[in-house]
Amino acid sequence: MPDSLYVGIDFGTTNSSVAVLDPMTGRVEMRKLDEGEQPYLVRTILSKGLEGDWIIGHQSAALGRLRDRSVMSLKTELRKSPSFTFTVDEETYSLVELIAIFLRELLRRAGIAEPQRIERLALSLPVNYDEKRKAMMEAAAVKLGLNANQIWFLDEPVSVLWDCRLIPAKYALVFDFGGGTLDMAIMDKEDTQDHRPAVVRHPYLDPEDDDSNRYHGKVSAKLGLDIGGDDLDDCLVKLFVERGKEQGNPVCESIALELFEDPERLHRLKTHPKYSFYNHLKAIAESAKRILSNEEETTVDIPPLMPGVDEGIRNVTVTAEDFFRVTEKPREAIMDAIKRLNELFASQTRLSRRDIGAVLLSGGSSLVPFVPDVLEELYPNARIVWDEAHLQTRIARGNARYTRSEAEWLVGDVVNASIGIYNHAGRETIEIISPSDIYPIRKIKRVATTKPNQTKIEIAPMVKRQGADRYEPLQKWGRPIVWRMNIRPHPGTMDVSRISITYAIDKSQRLKVTAYDNLYRSEIGVEEIELSDSGWNVSLNQG
Repeated sequence: MPDSLYVGIDFGTTNSSVAVLDPMTGRVEMRKLDEGEQPYLVRTILSKGLEGDWIIGHQSAALGRLRDRSVMSLKTELRKSPSFTFTVDEETYSLVELIAIFLRELLRRAGIAEPQRIERLALSLPVNYDEKRKAMMEAAAVKLGLNANQIWFLDEPVSVLWDCRLIPAKYALVFDFGGGTLDMAIMDKEDTQDHRPAVVRHPYLDPEDDDSNRYHGKVSAKLGLDIGGDDLDDCLVKLFVERGKEQGNPVCESIALELFEDPERLHRLKTHPKYSFYNHLKAIAESAKRILSNEEETTVDIPPLMPGVDEGIRNVTVTAEDFFRVTEKPREAIMDAIKRLNELFASQTRLSRRDIGAVLLSGGSSLVPFVPDVLEELYPNARIVWDEAHLQTRIARGNARYTRSEAEWLVGDVVNASIGIYNHAGRETIEIISPSDIYPIRKIKRVATTKPNQTKIEIAPMVKRQGADRYEPLQKWGRPIVWRMNIRPHPGTMDVSRISITYAIDKSQRLKVTAYDNLYRSEIGVEEIELSDSGWNVSLNQG
């Protein structure tokens, strides 16, 4: 094993996985994490054992003896409530601390007991994650002992594209449907020759991992949706509760069906420390969903929800038609999202969905019955690529491949956000990087001093995600930042050619700023300063 490791992690809503790249051969190895039918996957469940040890992936314990000592899905909490804390054994842990613990245990299971051996770690994020959540993931990875510059990020559908093989189509759609999110991207496989380096063949390169078997292209459009397999499970749980009401089950009778239409109330029920029956129902729903992917119906007997209070729900038969009916709302949301993606693709290329030649499925939820049916109908000229062997590990594999080289850009990705600087005088944000710009990015702006003998310049970076109404402060470690530059004083002012500021985003997908004083012909140091939320508000109010 090489001394330095190049690691890709898929931190999933339901399952997580780890892949390691051999930089000499280009070969990707999935690391075994568990026993059974899916040894390369482990549930994203974190529990603290009765002896004080941390346990990951133990669903039966988390639903039983450790139910008060478990977090059922860390990524769900990151998506829904970043301020989430967990108290066990009279000690309270922040979400960043919990994610760091999970990642450490995940790597240990993958045979990486010393994270310091990692040279580069790639983590993927849902398309619609904001900078705050990205910063929390970075902070968790730093707690493993890594330097922030060793941690690279990319969007989840782009991770899938990095693991693709030859697909006979110019335009390909990734449909990554996981437990908590649906992420999609359409790529032009023949567009970005500017980002394609010369292919250097290595005598030990595995033929399956040869660069010639990976296409080079550009993401034309991408979109993320906060709908996943969990939402489909919720629809089945609601159906179970309805059947329980019909049988006179007292626990089901106490549950208002309106609860399922209110995400916040439903999430509170799922995470309630005293009631674990919802997670038991969800586990049964997951099993039923898998069966209905291959069969027309399934029958389950649900044990007592609260022993001593009810007798369970007996002889519940769910047909494929029932599943299709009860999942109407998430299906409609998915259809609307696909429509928006197609419109975005058309605006970028003047092409239509009929020009898509291949659809690559990823994520366990993409196996539910209606997904391939919908995609075959919407993309009549596309080949639906299943590749079940890598269906739930593509993201980890793609992340590992992404770590390969700082200069290699197999897929030119769009930024997906506007990045600008706040102008205190004009009370507005000036855009520097547009959401359609392609990584890597290097933009140069000129700024001038506004006061004689000025000694410093502060710039407030701002970000606006696609679909957002306004800019928000760029955050690192969960706090807004400013860039501070100490400059040599000069009596002149308003010289716009004096200072050149370069805004660059490299393969780590982290914004970096450098500055040069053209008057004194010298580099200017740029320091990142973290601000408290109250301090940021004051600076805005004061202009």
